[in-house]
Amino acid sequence: MRVNLFKSENEIFYLALEEIFEQFNENLFFEDFDFIIFAVSPKYDPVDINPTIQKIFNTKKYLAFNAINAFSNIEVGSGVVALFIKFEKEGKINIISDIKTISNNNNNNVNVILVPFNPEHCVCDVVTDIKKPVIGGICSGDEAYIYYDNVIEKDKPVILEFENVEYQFGISLGYKPIGPTYKVQVVKNNKVYVIDYEDASLIAKHLLNNTDGNITNLWYSPLLVVSDKSGYVDVVRTFKDIKDNEYVEFFGKIPKNSHVKLSFANNDMLIKEDERVAREIKQNLAPELVLNFSCVARQFILEEKEKEENITYSKILNAPVFGFFTYGEIGPNYHHTSAKLYNQSSLIVALKEK
Repeated sequence: MRVNLFKSENEIFYLALEEIFEQFNENLFFEDFDFIIFAVSPKYDPVDINPTIQKIFNTKKYLAFNAINAFSNIEVGSGVVALFIKFEKEGKINIISDIKTISNNNNNNVNVILVPFNPEHCVCDVVTDIKKPVIGGICSGDEAYIYYDNVIEKDKPVILEFENVEYQFGISLGYKPIGPTYKVQVVKNNKVYVIDYEDASLIAKHLLNNTDGNITNLWYSPLLVVSDKSGYVDVVRTFKDIKDNEYVEFFGKIPKNSHVKLSFANNDMLIKEDERVAREIKQNLAPELVLNFSCVARQFILEEKEKEENITYSKILNAPVFGFFTYGEIGPNYHHTSAKLYNQSSLIVALKEK
């Protein structure tokens, strides 16, 4: 498998794709492609995406999705980033829009999932019902869709199935647990009302003392949901909102009676964990492509070091890096038997054609 990445920041979508088309034609690495994946800023009109791609590239062998920022190797783009893929053996990419197909398949293909973000619809429950490992993320933007052929998918996940491709998966967290363990007692979906007989909103408000009160200050101290059996950090949850004297809302569900701890991380801690995960992957695979699904809140914590995450992956894994800022990362559970929603992680998958 050979891959190449090109990007454009042009404010006009047609001109952005023309610039990418010119970059592709000027490149001598390969003359044609088997598939293109486009990360497209939500600033472009959704109705323009499919017809413009098909007109300029004269193909339907593509998938596009919205992302407020995307990765082109070590660069972060806010317009369009295009990943061109050319298989050298028997590799292939299929677009699957019925996710029940994945759960019923008995093959070992790599399933990369993308989920449209629409504030009026919640598809996360559907994702976690998939009884097979999938890897990907929730598209980012006030409204963020998926595009292929003549479809604009606003509600359902879409999967890119990689055939005859081997992979290694890794999840980078890097948060250090702090303070006592709490028990969640009253909860409804993403909203926690009572922790250890205390009003959850009062606890969160206390954490915001001596700050400007912005909820993003708590992104440096996300909640860790801890497994009762092993003490393993089952998942990280990002603070979303506080309603005084009522609840704290998170970007993802927290089970009733679960045990949680606060945590802390700075950019150095996150980069150090990225390095550890990348080296672990390299022991098992020399990849030809790395996909990085990295949470918007994680990128916020990285601050001026936001590029260093992909620099770390590129250097250690010695491969191109493509991915985007997500509104939630989706990956295998601890036992790799089904899918689950993560927050504040960098979820990477290293790919190599068999």
